Amino acid sequence: MLIDEFDNFGKLDRKMQLLAIAIGTLRKDREIAEDIVVLNENDQSGIGALGLSRILIEDYFNIRYLDKNSETLDENLDLFNTHPHVDHYGSMKSMLEWGYPFSNEEKLIFPTIEKAFQENKDKFLRPGKKHEPYHRDNYYRTWNKLSLEGLIAKSGFADEDPKTAHFLNESYNSGSSMIHHNAFNIWYLATQNRGTELAEEGYKDVSARVTFIVMNRILNLAINIFSKETGDEETALHYMLELEKILDEFSKKIKYFARALSTDIRKAKGKVGSP
Repeated sequence: MLIDEFDNFGKLDRKMQLLAIAIGTLRKDREIAEDIVVLNENDQSGIGALGLSRILIEDYFNIRYLDKNSETLDENLDLFNTHPHVDHYGSMKSMLEWGYPFSNEEKLIFPTIEKAFQENKDKFLRPGKKHEPYHRDNYYRTWNKLSLEGLIAKSGFADEDPKTAHFLNESYNSGSSMIHHNAFNIWYLATQNRGTELAEEGYKDVSARVTFIVMNRILNLAINIFSKETGDEETALHYMLELEKILDEFSKKIKYFARALSTDIRKAKGKVGSP
């Protein structure tokens, strides 16, 4: 696949942190995309596929946010890399409160988790909250400390591609409704799917569109990041052209969105580095 060819099976320099994050995201999201395809091919309802597609959208917005805010990139990379320490500490505290029987071997890592949390907790404390007494909700649940709307607003869509941003935002919300079991889903299951065939087709269609759009856009972003971090525009252009071939193959299925991204890439040929 183009992703494997581009990354050369893990041989790209991981010292270039943003590129490493983009490549790692690509690989994770490819696995999720393959699951979405399998779910849709197996004549399922599409609920699971739509729920999974939310992950792809959020990943794309996060990578785009990192790339579009170069003036705060070092700070954002630090937040990206250190937020897991807050999550790990919160999980440890919750499991202790629930009475989980940690083994003596597992408890050996507690001091490391505690130390990492203490070193990074100030970065993620919510305004108006205090460290003590500890409560998990006193800290931001996401590394960027933004709402979805804030994340989109700071990701450079306003002057470039507001229609796709709107579609992905609505699709994200639809996927969220599946994950959080809203009233519609309860009704849907309670009625044993009666009269919901059209909705099922919609779930499959949306998840397929999200998968196509997001995977190609993240790869497009990764190629541009590669160009900026290495200065190797010739290699970047080669992969841009390969990506354009993929878009051309699928353009008949998703005409509008394929055309929009293909236009982005053609513009990038003249100046690689701005997806």
